[in-house]
Amino acid sequence: MMKKMAKYLLILAIIVLSILVFNLGKDDEHKLLVQGNELSYKSFANNYVTQLTNEVKTYTMEIPDRFTLVSENDNRALYLEEATLAIAILNKDNGYVWYSYDVNRDYEEEIENKVISREMANQMRSGVLLRTYNVFTPGLRTLLDTDLLGKSVVNITIDTLTHGFRAQIDFTNVKIKFDLLVYLDNNDLVVEIPYDSIEEYDPKLFEAGNKDVLINEILIYPFLGAIEKTDNGYIVIPDGSGAIVSLDEVPKYRLNYSAPVYGKDLGFTETTEITGLNVTMIKPLARITLPIYGIIHEAGSTGLLVISESGANYATYNYVSKDVTTPYYQSYFTYSYRTAYKQFQSRVDKNQHILGFQRVPNKFDLKQRYVLLSGDEANYVGLAKSYRTYLLNNGELTHKIDEPQYRTKIDIIGNEIEQGILWNKNVPTTQYVDVIDIVKDVKELGITDIDLTFKTFDMKTMSYRFDVMSRLGGKKDYQRMLAYLEEEGINFSYFVDYIKTYRQNKHTAMRLNRKAMQELNYSYMFTYYYINNTLGLPELIEDDLKDYRKYDVTEVALDGFKDALYTHTDKKHNVHYSVENQMAVYQALKTLKDNNIKVSIYNPDAYLYRYVDKYLDAPLSSSELLFVTATIPLVELIVSGYLPLYAPYLNFTSSEIDTLLRLVEYGVNPSYVLSGENTYKLKYTNSSNIYVSNIASLRERLRTYDDFLRPALSRISGYELVNHYFYQMGVTVSSFSNGVTVIVNYNDYDVIYNGIMVPARGYQVL
Repeated sequence: MMKKMAKYLLILAIIVLSILVFNLGKDDEHKLLVQGNELSYKSFANNYVTQLTNEVKTYTMEIPDRFTLVSENDNRALYLEEATLAIAILNKDNGYVWYSYDVNRDYEEEIENKVISREMANQMRSGVLLRTYNVFTPGLRTLLDTDLLGKSVVNITIDTLTHGFRAQIDFTNVKIKFDLLVYLDNNDLVVEIPYDSIEEYDPKLFEAGNKDVLINEILIYPFLGAIEKTDNGYIVIPDGSGAIVSLDEVPKYRLNYSAPVYGKDLGFTETTEITGLNVTMIKPLARITLPIYGIIHEAGSTGLLVISESGANYATYNYVSKDVTTPYYQSYFTYSYRTAYKQFQSRVDKNQHILGFQRVPNKFDLKQRYVLLSGDEANYVGLAKSYRTYLLNNGELTHKIDEPQYRTKIDIIGNEIEQGILWNKNVPTTQYVDVIDIVKDVKELGITDIDLTFKTFDMKTMSYRFDVMSRLGGKKDYQRMLAYLEEEGINFSYFVDYIKTYRQNKHTAMRLNRKAMQELNYSYMFTYYYINNTLGLPELIEDDLKDYRKYDVTEVALDGFKDALYTHTDKKHNVHYSVENQMAVYQALKTLKDNNIKVSIYNPDAYLYRYVDKYLDAPLSSSELLFVTATIPLVELIVSGYLPLYAPYLNFTSSEIDTLLRLVEYGVNPSYVLSGENTYKLKYTNSSNIYVSNIASLRERLRTYDDFLRPALSRISGYELVNHYFYQMGVTVSSFSNGVTVIVNYNDYDVIYNGIMVPARGYQVL
């Protein structure tokens, strides 16, 4: 009987193993999760040419009598139209007046002649727009709304402040009210909506049968700076490295663009469900890491920088092309106070769900700052400098780079993970002693100034965390590696991601619908990754400090912060807000600093700058959307000279020369990811999107790239990018704080710059 049972069990085991092997083979054939490298499929050339002028214009603009002066100083004056809360801001430096809507139109006449609807006219003139959730009434509300008898449904009470005014706004028909503060802060205009002033005062709110009207978003002065056209103006968009859109009479493309600042809020969104193994991935858009935008009405004369000073975590940037809904180009932020989410009614049928709403609006004080630009400030370079000054004044950037230096960043994959027949298994790809050999190989190429990061997948936590692994050589070889790197002057850091894990655990954050927070992973090994609760980040770092001290880790390279800010719920159904996450991040990074551990961060958002020692994965391009006129180095203009900049990996790029030229143009150091073993070992791991990493395969590429980059970057890397412009089609000029100027030619032919020949697909350093 026992022999017969053993026989059946053996047959069953063989069947199970056969199925597993068959499925693994099918995975090899069908699981094509292709995202592509950040530097692939980029076209760095553009047709934009900067119109250089030494003429600084002054303006004589008459302010309509319906606007009354509410505050004034030596350089600015603030005017208010009480009926609409519209404003006019006079820049006394050049006489230019910025209006929150087009005051030259006769809206009542246009409404009467049916040129424009009253709804649209109200939206354009209203200083504040309120978007609500309600089935039975319009979603977008203005300060000019009336009932069916023509009586106003919005009560506005205006009080005078020392440098401006406070408006108490009450949407009586939907029982929502809040305060709007508008005032001059020296030369800037500041607009605020304090969170404590927001009140949804329907006594039956959330009661069964009540027609709830809930606050969704607030738009403040969305038409401020809106314009029909200008010959030498543009909008500055914070997409990726930055972009500009010319304010042409006829738009290049009539398209809109909208993207969340610092990334989407994962607490409300649902992860795309993969229903089959054969998946086609689309390269994601570049992230918005800066809470700013700009409107330049006339380059070299007048412009506007807008900063989301508080509430950026819940802000969405919006660009609206002319002739889509209005005859104006628009640029503005919207602020989200409540977002609908899917509340599932069935564990098996995801189509059975209702919309859920949080009871308390997102907690943040809305504060937006407008910096008026004139003269040489009124272009994207001056705008970037103005924002950098703002960061310096607020302690977000702390000090300049002490010793500017051209350096090469190398990330080394030490250990990875792949699926075995019965369970996951480790895939050692670089032994500690192999690191020594890799560095020797790289130094033989003439690349001697190196920043090296070591990366290991830890199966205990199912994430990339610090560990000294016996399978990589153990403590003795680890210490030997560190001693060699220190002797050779190599800066060493350890790659750590405290935000992402690849298995649900006690730290996993929960969405508002109580589902585990996860996102698509785009690798062969894992389709999804999970998000750790950011509120636990300080504890995770505290737990690792002992090992950091024990094993002489003095710098960490942190990833995952693009997913760190979100709204979530806990086990007691309490809602926690993005601002709380941000404070937890600050606490965690401060702990590292207090323990003398330096911090490098991959593609950091602006709120992280105060704790960043090195800026990794610096954006080299915008998303290159169709309507964009040109990509600009907005990020580099802001942080260069203060944070060392390193590019995304150069291992694989479809436009080699263009990518290298972009590094020269922006003054960004190169980066590579390497391994001791053949890259084939990564094919089925979580690093399956790395196509070539073995030093033997990349040796000549590193040599060639370094030969191309060194003549320029050795003179400009680490210095402040102080000026940048487009000299002619495909030719850029970058000037640095040490007096060096670099002319980059993306064209297939030589060009002449001030009598100097710049070779095709090359550059000159002056």
